[in-house]
Amino acid sequence: MKKLFAYCRVSSKKQMKDGTMENQRRAIKKFIEYRKDDFEIIKWFEDGGISAIKKRPQYDQMIEELFLNNEIDGMIAQFLDRVGRSIKQLVNLEEKLRENNKILIITDQNIETYTKEGRFQFQMLSAVAEFQRQVIIERMQLGIERYVEDGGKLGRPKKDLEKYKNKIIKLYTKKGIGTKNIAKIISDENMKVSQKTIWDRLNEWGIKMRDIYERKV
Repeated sequence: MKKLFAYCRVSSKKQMKDGTMENQRRAIKKFIEYRKDDFEIIKWFEDGGISAIKKRPQYDQMIEELFLNNEIDGMIAQFLDRVGRSIKQLVNLEEKLRENNKILIITDQNIETYTKEGRFQFQMLSAVAEFQRQVIIERMQLGIERYVEDGGKLGRPKKDLEKYKNKIIKLYTKKGIGTKNIAKIISDENMKVSQKTIWDRLNEWGIKMRDIYERKV
């Protein structure tokens, strides 16, 4: 019987709440129950609300323990993208596992890398997953380019301060109040405004600005 570490990960807090993590646990437990004569889970590792591009503390701990513990035969997860961010990372992981006589099991794709068929399937699915990721990135980029070409603007929407215009100009030019304090005054009126926004609007409205270093005050 092979002893395994089990790994689950969800990318957002919303997925934590809607049961995505629990679904991964159930899928792995169901697989183990079906193959109870072959495998046994020794320890669970779970990263909740962590995307694939960020550090995964539980995953890193699992990998460290896996290669230090000769009694553990490998790791198991439900999906391939839970354990790797790219095809290069997935292939490197599989090679390192194989070099250390460890196995990788992915329940959803029926991957078991201790067989040559399982390794072949792993490599094929890794390549397909990377291809799909590149297609998605390309489509997103094309969508952004079309959006900009059609007059769209990227970034946060510009705050509409027109109804505060006269007040802001009066505070700045007549009362001598700085942009930092004006931002606080406007923010107290249910409109969250930064000092830089006040500074930019005064410039747009053609107001002669005082010392540029005032924005740091």
